[in-house]
Amino acid sequence: MAYGFYNVYHRFASGKTMHCDHDLCSDKIVKDTQRQELQQFRGFLRNLMMHGAVGTALGGVCTIVGEPQNLLIGAEMGWHFMPFFFKVVPVSMPVLAVGLLTCLAVERFKLFGYGVEMPGNIRSHLLETANQMEKERGIRGRAKLVIQAAVGIWLIIALALHLAAVGVIGLSVIVLATALNGFIDEHQIGPALKRPCRLPPCSWSFSPLSASSTTSTSSPRSWMLFWQWKGRHRWPHTTSPTACSP
Repeated sequence: MAYGFYNVYHRFASGKTMHCDHDLCSDKIVKDTQRQELQQFRGFLRNLMMHGAVGTALGGVCTIVGEPQNLLIGAEMGWHFMPFFFKVVPVSMPVLAVGLLTCLAVERFKLFGYGVEMPGNIRSHLLETANQMEKERGIRGRAKLVIQAAVGIWLIIALALHLAAVGVIGLSVIVLATALNGFIDEHQIGPALKRPCRLPPCSWSFSPLSASSTTSTSSPRSWMLFWQWKGRHRWPHTTSPTACSP
């Protein structure tokens, strides 16, 4: 999400459109009038990413699918999704409360570089871009969003009610989110993973979890193959092969 926001505004500040090559790592062509706003926006996104990382860590200790080691603990103890949640409540809930209060405090009192607000001009541009994308999405695009939301609901219900093994649920999310959105060829999976704000990338991040949960061990080979694949598929700086006029 942060990547998508930054991509939109950096292109605008550089005088580029959303349909051309652009290097997000370079500020050489950023307009002088927008450099200060861009720096402030970076600070806002850094804070957002840090809160997201903290929230992920806090949420990870609460559920059986939050961390790979939780899957191993649940398998050894015979706990499913809800039993695991209630067993760790005496530890996870105080940790979650303290973590959320810490995030609130550093933002409220602007401690350690936190508390950076999004510039009003950037907010306006992002809203305009969102409205324009909504108009261009059409019926097909809205149907894809509905499908992704339905798959997300299925994931929550299936995990909460333990309708199947965690690995099977994870694989079903991958299959449903890709196939129902038109990704039916293996060569389409790579580009799908490079798009921000999509459910397929989220579901693919679930795959190492799924691999480890369907075996009696932690499946180190699955983790090794995943990280080897990740190293070979790096996110590009550009999002379109077409050239852009100055």
